[in-house]
Amino acid sequence: MSIFTNTIEKTLPVPNDPDHAITIRKLPRRHLEKAAREAQRQHLEGLQEIGGPRQIAELQEALEKLDPPKPEQPGDEPKRDPLTAYDRQTLLQAAIVRWTYDVPVTPETIQEIDEDTEEWLAREVLRLSRPSLFETEADRKNG
Repeated sequence: MSIFTNTIEKTLPVPNDPDHAITIRKLPRRHLEKAAREAQRQHLEGLQEIGGPRQIAELQEALEKLDPPKPEQPGDEPKRDPLTAYDRQTLLQAAIVRWTYDVPVTPETIQEIDEDTEEWLAREVLRLSRPSLFETEADRKNG
């Protein structure tokens, strides 16, 4: 496998449309960082829309009074979905090389991909670009 991301591509059959396929490329760090920054920007914007960090903290305190958190047990760490740290559209805009559909690959047509396919495809882009994000603890222990 090459160390140059622009030479690494993968063609995937579309799960809910098996007559078609989409080719994606492995993304370099600059595109992954851009997608991460966009996700952070959107999260912060969402926080501001609901009152900012102070309002969130007050709400969290009120909820904990109603239902106190349970003590954590070793190994209880929730499995974090790596996709939540990246903006899907930013990933897809940079990664989609071609597809078998009759419409051209453009930013506008990429924005029209349905939500389920968008999530699946963004996850596949991350899996190709950053496979370590999807390793389990057992994978790490086994090398």
